[in-house]
Amino acid sequence: MGIERHFWDTLEVVESKSFRLISEENISILYEHGFVDSEKISLEQWKEILHNFPEDEGKYRLTENNLFQLSHYLYQGPIRKPFSPDNLKEGPRDPSWLEKLYLKVLQYETTLSYEEWQDIIRNEIMLRYTHLGDFVLDSNSKEYLKKLIDEKNSRLRRLELWVHEGPPDQEALRKSTFKAVPQKIEDRFETSSPNSKTIESIEKSFHSPIKKEKISDEEALNFLDEIETWGDDEESPFS
Repeated sequence: MGIERHFWDTLEVVESKSFRLISEENISILYEHGFVDSEKISLEQWKEILHNFPEDEGKYRLTENNLFQLSHYLYQGPIRKPFSPDNLKEGPRDPSWLEKLYLKVLQYETTLSYEEWQDIIRNEIMLRYTHLGDFVLDSNSKEYLKKLIDEKNSRLRRLELWVHEGPPDQEALRKSTFKAVPQKIEDRFETSSPNSKTIESIEKSFHSPIKKEKISDEEALNFLDEIETWGDDEESPFS
């Protein structure tokens, strides 16, 4: 199912009518939940576009034919299953694993900048979830990561959750105010410097089709299709 169909399914059904309705509130909600490509247009521009459609008691009429007009503004990237720390194998990890976690997951699934993540590593994770210098992935650290991701969720993650797990309740919808454009990060590793092939792979990971052939984590970080199957077997990209 394409993003247009998911978008259509969010609209208010009007019995015996060929159109559906979208309220002013839901115009903003769908924007903040990743249905709209926020790198192309702002929230104000999105509102202006919807305000051009016929008004019906404070709401706006949309037909299925209008979906074609709107598709240019909707998010057209892959909508993967939302990342869950529960699917990761437990055990010690070298601290550099935490930088990989940001590059592979958190820069897309959260609003955290690279600098904010480094502060969290220094002031939280390395003080609470380590043993003999290694980061320990266990039930406690997984719970911490889950809470952090939930609190700092990005528009992309909200879209993933909506599509794969269903729309959030009304209270959660109204609290969705975070802005979440994927962060651009500098090549500032303390443990190792990724080569040009790795950087290219990171940039492509959520913005172009992903090849299906198996490649190692050392060769590239273009692994995001595998997130959907973490936990299905004993192997994990983070093992």
